[in-house]
Amino acid sequence: IGQEAFADCTSLSTISLPSSLKQIGIGAFYGCSNLSSINVPDSVTTIGQEAFSHCTNLVSISIPGSVAYMGRDVCLSCPLLPVEDGIQYADTWAVGVIQKEKKSYTLRPNTVGLVEYSFMDCNNMTSINIPDSVKYIGMAVFSGCSNLISINIPNSVTSIGAEVFSGCSNLTSVNIPNSVTSIGMSAFENCSNLTSIDIPNSVTSIGKSAFENCTNLTSIDIPNSVTSIGESAFESCSNLT
Repeated sequence: IGQEAFADCTSLSTISLPSSLKQIGIGAFYGCSNLSSINVPDSVTTIGQEAFSHCTNLVSISIPGSVAYMGRDVCLSCPLLPVEDGIQYADTWAVGVIQKEKKSYTLRPNTVGLVEYSFMDCNNMTSINIPDSVKYIGMAVFSGCSNLISINIPNSVTSIGAEVFSGCSNLTSVNIPNSVTSIGMSAFENCSNLTSIDIPNSVTSIGKSAFENCTNLTSIDIPNSVTSIGESAFESCSNLT
């Protein structure tokens, strides 16, 4: 389903998606204000940004296990979708934060994914409990969370995406599990209070600018499993000895 295919179809109240469908494009159902529920078939792997944004009467959405990516603001301004502990959900995916003033968050036990940018600039957040069910942590999820001190990454996660912790200036420690195989571009850029980090033997690549401007990083052990280190990966790590 292509970009904005059904955008602003305000009379659309129900739709049946075929089992052959693989992708739902950017803004595909944007502004479908009478759409109350939608079942995404098991064949779908990708749901683009703002796909269901401004579907103001959407109360439920079924996301199958086949989905590995949901774009930014996928359910923006969908006030009827469930909220728990200040976090809004589309089925098993955390799609955004409704109460940004909170200091601590706990994700639902069955949460599978965190939509990209979903916790961005939650400046009051100091901690978040991520369950072992989480497989996908989208781009820049915790970017700009300047008071985040520590975080647990569960063994179910296989990659740390681009800019996930960028600008988390108070982050002092991160435990990267053995399940992670790649550290993405700018993943820890500008984490100025990060002093050390253990990279497990499972990691094969460290992305561009991954630790750039981590000015308090003093030591890092790069395992033999790593086959590529991107440009500027440790640029301006002025205390790295």
